[in-house]
Amino acid sequence: MAAASFNYRPNKDDTFLCNSMIRAHTDMRQFAESFTLYRNLRKDMGFKPDGYTFTALAKSCGLDVAIWEGQELHCHVIKVGLCLDLYVSTSLVDMYAKFGRMSCASKLFDEMTETSRVSWTALICGYARLGDMGNARRLFDEIPEKDLAAFNAMIDGYVKLGDMGPARSLFDEMTDRNVVSWTSMMYGYCHHVKTNSPMKP
Repeated sequence: MAAASFNYRPNKDDTFLCNSMIRAHTDMRQFAESFTLYRNLRKDMGFKPDGYTFTALAKSCGLDVAIWEGQELHCHVIKVGLCLDLYVSTSLVDMYAKFGRMSCASKLFDEMTETSRVSWTALICGYARLGDMGNARRLFDEIPEKDLAAFNAMIDGYVKLGDMGPARSLFDEMTDRNVVSWTSMMYGYCHHVKTNSPMKP
């Protein structure tokens, strides 16, 4: 209903409204619809996408592993001159990492004039998902501020490789653990280790 009424609104140059509709599709996991809406809006010269537009669409492309659309989006980011925006570039790093295109993600990260904990963690998660724990660990050791997501990504990566030594070491190093941390470790011990040594909170 909201999408239908939007189609009849005369003010398609209302960036806030357009962003709200794109994000609504993404939140409902209607990834193809979010990008179709974006393409249609681009035909209207009144629509001016901003950083919020691109971060929402990068998230949508990453979750849908929509590589072609993601590359199209990246080209448009370059065209409108938002490559150096911290939030936009971070969302693109995360998008390429979800694609498994770590060379692209790493290149974007290296070109950033400013980085954040989120951009570091996105790159670490990408390497860990691919089982490239060498690069993941290198970044993890360099990250200025380690967060829960970075720890969990590293632990999960080691566990999936059956490398429980460094996984347990990182787990013990954590000052704050959540259900993901505990689940990863319990999975690892159940599948990779025969031990009578209990895990203690």
